[in-house]
Parts: sequence; structure tokens; C-alpha cells
Amino acid sequence: MSIHAVPPPSIEPVINLSSWFYFKAHREGKPDTYHLCGYDVDHHEGRVSSTITQILKNDSLIVTRSGRQYKLIGESGTNRDALYVLSNWSDWFSSTVERVQNINDLNNLSIIEDSNDEH
Repeated sequence: MSIHAVPPPSIEPVINLSSWFYFKAHREGKPDTYHLCGYDVDHHEGRVSSTITQILKNDSLIVTRSGRQYKLIGESGTNRDALYVLSNWSDWFSSTVERVQNINDLNNLSIIEDSNDEH
């Protein structure tokens, strides 16, 4: 298994993510950030997102700082490939990570209730 850069959102604007979960990343001297970890079903690999900026609850659509959108498939869960990527990501960014159990624990995010809202 290898870790590699992913194409920018202009090339891959939407990722279909299964076995996903939210996590909080903490880096010494930096504000905590919230991210997604899961399995990219189209590319058959684990993924960790950039910082989450918006959550569209009705469609399970997550928007990140990069502008990429993550479509959440099914219930939250875990995947071995995704955990491998997360472990490497946390080492690379010198971060400790904590799984977030409840969407309401994601502080300071724009959670849009209606799928017809602009974002």
C-alpha cells in the first residue's frame, strides 16, 4: 500500500466515500480542525479530506477547504485502507486524531439543513 498525492478538486470535484467517519485533528499551537476519513469507492483507496467547511445534512454531502465535495455512502464505519492513510496523514502533519461520534460535535461549521440551499 502506498501514499500518494490526489488530483486537485478541479479534476476530481466529488469523491464517493464509504466506511467513513469524522475526526478532529489537533496540532500543537494550531486550532483544531475537522476532517473525513473513509474509503473512496471509485478509486479503491483510503482517503483523508482537507478541513471540513460545510455539511449538507439531507444529502450527506461534505464540502472541504479545498472545494472538494464528499458524498457519504451508507452509515459511518471504518476501513483498513482508510485507517492506514489516516495513520500516515497524522504522522506527516504531526497531529493527534480523535474520532468524532456525533455530527453536532463539529464546532464552527456551516451545517445546511435543506438540500436546496446554495453552498
